[in-house]
Amino acid sequence: MKKILVAFCVTLFFAACASTSNPSVSKEPSQATEEKTSDKKSENLRHLKDLKVIIAKNTQERLVPLYNNYLRKKPHFAGTIKVKYTILANGDVEKTEVVSATTDYPEFEKVVAEDLLQWKYPAGDYEKCTITVPLIFSE
Repeated sequence: MKKILVAFCVTLFFAACASTSNPSVSKEPSQATEEKTSDKKSENLRHLKDLKVIIAKNTQERLVPLYNNYLRKKPHFAGTIKVKYTILANGDVEKTEVVSATTDYPEFEKVVAEDLLQWKYPAGDYEKCTITVPLIFSE
């Protein structure tokens, strides 16, 4: 069975994009971080649970099939791709950057980063934010 694990981490930086008022959130295993881009009030921050829902949905619907296709080209490859991307107020992903990767498969890493540009988050009166998410690919 092919699988992709997405790990999330609530750090001090996460408050820039997501409201972390839920105390149980910090107990979840994770690696995702966000960078502060403005000083808007907390009501303009995206909620952590909303970010997780979109990431989980896109992981299953987009990244799992993508990984399976690339496994046909290069069987048994695995690793982590840490991707940093910016979410705009309208829900679009503005830019992506592979921060680090252990797959030893640059072609796949590039395609994953490009795929994230197609992800859509809910639009609203949110501040622009940047999030870093590690995607763990394994068979």
